[in-house]
Amino acid sequence: MQQLIERVNSQVTNFKVEDWFIFKIAILIVGAIIGCSFSDTCKKLRPLLIIVWVCAFTYMILRIFILEESPLKLEK
Repeated sequence: MQQLIERVNSQVTNFKVEDWFIFKIAILIVGAIIGCSFSDTCKKLRPLLIIVWVCAFTYMILRIFILEESPLKLEK
C-alpha cells in the first residue's frame, strides 16, 4: 500500500495544467451526477454525464498508473 501511495504522489507531482483540469472536471461531474439523481428534469442528461466522467476517470487512471512521463528528447 505504501508503494502505491508513493507512486501516485510521484505521478501527481508531474501533472500538467491539462491533467489538473481533467481531474477537476471529473470531480465536478460526480457532483452533477449526484445532483441529477434528485431531479426529474435532468434524468436525460445523466447518461451523458456518466460517459464523460468515465472518459475523464479512465484518462486519470491511465495517466497515474500506466502512462509514464518519458520526454522524447533528440540528442544532437
